[in-house]
Amino acid sequence: MYGINIFMKSTKHLYVNTTSTYASHIIKRHRHSFRPRPAGQRRKVYPKKSPEVTYIPNPEIIPPNGNYSKYQESIFSVHPLLKEPTLVFKREIEYMNLILGFEQRNIYRVFNAHGYELGVFKEEENGIWSTIQRQLLRTRRPFKMQFWPINHLEHDPSLTIERGFKLVNSKVQCLLHEHEESEVVAESKQVWHLWRRKYDLFAKDTNDEGYLDKFAECDAPILSWEFYNMDNNGLINCGVDRNWAGLGLEFLTDVGTYVLRFDPNLSFQGLVDPSQLDYTKALTPEERLAIICQTISIDFDYFSRHSNGNGFIVGSYGGGDI
Repeated sequence: MYGINIFMKSTKHLYVNTTSTYASHIIKRHRHSFRPRPAGQRRKVYPKKSPEVTYIPNPEIIPPNGNYSKYQESIFSVHPLLKEPTLVFKREIEYMNLILGFEQRNIYRVFNAHGYELGVFKEEENGIWSTIQRQLLRTRRPFKMQFWPINHLEHDPSLTIERGFKLVNSKVQCLLHEHEESEVVAESKQVWHLWRRKYDLFAKDTNDEGYLDKFAECDAPILSWEFYNMDNNGLINCGVDRNWAGLGLEFLTDVGTYVLRFDPNLSFQGLVDPSQLDYTKALTPEERLAIICQTISIDFDYFSRHSNGNGFIVGSYGGGDI
């Protein structure tokens, strides 16, 4: 009976308020209560050898900005994904999956809060073996993703999002490529729970090279579409929510829109009680990358239902993981 009461209490506010904060993609919802777990965990990471690459910014979409002065000699000082208080990820429709049940690579278009497209995250294609893996392993498959800035003919060589094979929990990492090494700078780690949706977020410790510090955790109710992350004081400092795409798209496809909220001062207005927000700490670029990893992990873990189906013509639709 206690478990039923907790379930009813945690899901009774799951309804949509159609008032927009920035654009039509950003939908306000009411807050949930969370149960923070102890923070302060650390993870040891090791650099990997990689070909030398150089990030060439696109001046059309990356205006000069000195907000991250401590990163002036890094890609973080110019990267378009790390300058916005809010980002919107839109997953593209996979028509072969919809019709024939043929799993295609995931593609996410990235917009700012004003609807301006910044680029695309594309799952890396490595020939016939990647195609076979997608058909056999479906949402449990390992993958790598590259960011393609808008108007660029080549992908951004400085950042890679990757995940290994998922057995129980998924772990998505962001690798930074500089000179001849690649380094894990951010990580989203799914935490197993029978019904709740939990994640731990890690980011590079700038004061202690080679370590990732846990800076936030998510403890969302069952069937939740809101994934708000809290610090070790139990205050919300960032979050991700998935928006309703429409009855037809939700029923027939895996297409979804995700809102990434980086700035408590600008991204959560009207969404939660101001006393639950942490206004004092600005997220570092590495922490923002961890939220991007979390968004991609959430899409694979909970909202890729039709990736397990057989298509509209071939057979019935499969159910997603809960």
